[in-house]
Amino acid sequence: MESAPRFVTELSGHKTDSARDQAWKGQVEGALADIGTRLETLSTAIQGLGENYRTLASREAQAPSAPAPAFSPLSLPREIALSKPPPYNGDPENCRPFLTQCDIYFSFQPSVFISEQAKVGFVISLLTGPARAWATAEWSRASACCSSFKSFSEELTKIFDPTKPDKEAAIKLSEIKQGSRSVAEYSIEFRTLAALSAGYEPGPAAPSPSSAYTGKGS
Repeated sequence: MESAPRFVTELSGHKTDSARDQAWKGQVEGALADIGTRLETLSTAIQGLGENYRTLASREAQAPSAPAPAFSPLSLPREIALSKPPPYNGDPENCRPFLTQCDIYFSFQPSVFISEQAKVGFVISLLTGPARAWATAEWSRASACCSSFKSFSEELTKIFDPTKPDKEAAIKLSEIKQGSRSVAEYSIEFRTLAALSAGYEPGPAAPSPSSAYTGKGS
């Protein structure tokens, strides 16, 4: 008769363990279900981010590329705008001033006149009358004087202004007088002649007939 209470006790303990197992199983299943829900939510969010990235990439590919930034005019050195030299027709008095004006024009336009022939061609385009006729002939036969502005200037000067301005200026400087002119006018001419004659060096004076006479029988 003692076995009956013992069986009842064992059966009661078995039921308790079974209830615990069921509770633990329920907790595990609930946790797994919660994890599954969270994973599904995270997967949906990742898919959304992927869609947004593809949309942005597609828009960037379709958008026109931005033009390269243009250089500001102020960032580059500006060349001084000078008036072109006046035409030259072969007048001896204006030959050297004309060439000087051309030289100044070239000095302030280096990006335009990048070659010596460009300079010579520009000078020829300003010539008229006899000067143009001569220059046209020299250019047509590819003369050596057309190879550089310096050579062309020297040849043009030989033909249309063969005089020596430094010598003439030195002579005028030795004879200059103020006269009825103002001090300012006299000073301007004096300084101009002095500048023109700066490079003049007079040669040795020719011996006079009296200096060559030795005087015999003295």
